[in-house]
Amino acid sequence: MEFQINSIQELEQLSEKVTWQYFEKLVAYVFEENGFEAEQNKVIVFNNDRRQFDVIARKNGETYLIECKRWKSRADSMSALKRAVETHLERCSFYSEATGEKAIPLLVSPLKGMPEQHEDVFIVPLLSLNWFLNNQ
Repeated sequence: MEFQINSIQELEQLSEKVTWQYFEKLVAYVFEENGFEAEQNKVIVFNNDRRQFDVIARKNGETYLIECKRWKSRADSMSALKRAVETHLERCSFYSEATGEKAIPLLVSPLKGMPEQHEDVFIVPLLSLNWFLNNQ
């Protein structure tokens, strides 16, 4: 699927309307538009265990492991945040052990605001993702 996005308003409208599957595609698209190679719904198997990653994005030797969260409100996100961060950190640890590659953990949601960091996980609103990628 190709997206025709010409403004931040179009990105915002699209992010609010798409299903979670297309939200993941939209996140991968933003990474690709920033020169990353992005894979979606990648399953890694290691020691008879498996983990699925919404998006894995690579560029210049850096790897981002992205979990896409479609939280509807700040209150929803705050109540689920701790659990999501713990789960994603476990997945990232699994990925590093399985591949020998260190990765940057990232949660992306459609909520507005500026990027935050909880433990070692960046929480980035989709509308700030482009800024985040260019200011890291």
